[in-house]
Amino acid sequence: MNHHRTKNFDPRVHFSTRPMGGMTLVEVLLALSITAVLMLAIVIALRAGIQTINVNQDTLASRSRIALNRMLDQIRTAQAHAPYISNVTAYTTGYIKTGKEYTNIGVKLIDPRDNADYVYYLDAGQIKVTRNGSAPVSLLDGVTAFQVTLWPGKSPASRASGGNYDQTRLVTITLSASGNESGKPVAIAVSGSAVPRINSWSGSQLSYPIDTIIAENRY
Repeated sequence: MNHHRTKNFDPRVHFSTRPMGGMTLVEVLLALSITAVLMLAIVIALRAGIQTINVNQDTLASRSRIALNRMLDQIRTAQAHAPYISNVTAYTTGYIKTGKEYTNIGVKLIDPRDNADYVYYLDAGQIKVTRNGSAPVSLLDGVTAFQVTLWPGKSPASRASGGNYDQTRLVTITLSASGNESGKPVAIAVSGSAVPRINSWSGSQLSYPIDTIIAENRY
């Protein structure tokens, strides 16, 4: 009688029907689900924090740029400019006449649109503005630095005659502000420049020449 044996069959090897150690498909899917939920929660928390910081920065940046643009707009259309100092005569003789730029914590000007005197200056962490000597109004708070630089220039007549500097050629403003909004510290710095359109300290084009301003103590 012929017996057929399986090739390479080893009768010493025993096969067990008991399940081997490891994770089942259900356990794998459950672990992946938990991991996905945790990762999603982390992403949402990080995104919310970034959005909060961005909103705070946009808010502070917007307020700072609005204040800056208002000052630059009035400087651009003003009839006369002077730094925020008590002695304007010293400025006109010591700086504007010699062509030196002057940096201070404010600017004074006359706006021909309403024929009013405006003063912008830094006081106790605020940029304040007065109109015709009225009570000051806060234009921006949380200000940590505020500088206004006036750059002198020469009018065509002065250049032709070889005269002194008699114009405000350029005004540059830089300001920094900080705050704490929604529990997040925020800081911003902005700057800008304006070229006065009515660009002279004295002359027929000015309703209020600088000499008249000094004489009347308008500042």
